[in-house]
Amino acid sequence: MTSTIMPEQSEVVLGVDSHRDEHVAAVLSRLGAVLGTAAFPTTTVGYQELLAWACSFGVLRQAGVECTGSYGAALSRFLQSIGVAVIEVNQTDRADRRKRGKTDTLDAEAAARAVISGRATTIAKTGDGLVEAIRVMVRRWPSRNTGMAATDHRNDPEPILDNDVGPIDSHVW
Repeated sequence: MTSTIMPEQSEVVLGVDSHRDEHVAAVLSRLGAVLGTAAFPTTTVGYQELLAWACSFGVLRQAGVECTGSYGAALSRFLQSIGVAVIEVNQTDRADRRKRGKTDTLDAEAAARAVISGRATTIAKTGDGLVEAIRVMVRRWPSRNTGMAATDHRNDPEPILDNDVGPIDSHVW
């Protein structure tokens, strides 16, 4: 009887430089080798494409994402919903940017390297729970400063979540 040993897929780390209209992603090996970089739209389909692309390099368990409280919030919740640990990554140090230049690709690589090195350790907020509910209520609370402010705030067409990705966010409420 012969047995075939299947090679075990290597673990990879995703780094994301988040923006309003597109996210730039980099996938690195656990040793820090850049395996690939690409840009994806900030839509549900874009997030699914980003995930499939990242997983094509190996097993994805961690992702370093810049701005998980703003432009990266929806992507962070998407990745968390499928079991990927999302780590909040601070933007690259200004002195470091001056030395090596500033590109979105380099920022995405730096995000992944921050996770690999252990420099970034803060788990990204999930966007649900009591704190998030209070944030939404306070944001929608009418202002007492002026009479018109209360009316303007109630009539505000701006959505509560700027990074709405549909069904993923529906479980929050």
